[in-house]
Amino acid sequence: TAQQPPARDRLRFGDAVVRALRQFSRFSGRASVAEYWWFALFVVLLWGALYLMAAIVGSAGSSGGVGQTVGALLLGMSLVVLVVVIALIVPIVAITVRRLHDTGRTGWWALLLPVPLLAVLVYFFCLLPGNIGSNKYGEQPPVPLD
Repeated sequence: TAQQPPARDRLRFGDAVVRALRQFSRFSGRASVAEYWWFALFVVLLWGALYLMAAIVGSAGSSGGVGQTVGALLLGMSLVVLVVVIALIVPIVAITVRRLHDTGRTGWWALLLPVPLLAVLVYFFCLLPGNIGSNKYGEQPPVPLD
């Protein structure tokens, strides 16, 4: 059975997000399970917060005659969401490629991400444990110590 690393050796949420964003366009190397899924959680939380704000603004427009103001706010929110989505496409693909590398697979599997049913296969691969030690894509990802 696999043992859990000591608490001080585990990658934390903030560390994983910072590491992923610093390597936003790096398609070589490897990313650990923790780094990948913490970053995925960050992306989901960020998009969720943006869409929630857009929904709140949109629901405010249904009460009273403030349609133009709410319309302008919704347009602004939509632009913010669009910019965030576009800004995160490269980091999402890059960390997915590095995660696939960690499992010993080619990053070309990431091309399946836009295909809903086939993307599930890519996410399944990203759930698998990484290779211990080095593989043809590089050294095992480091875990920061306190």
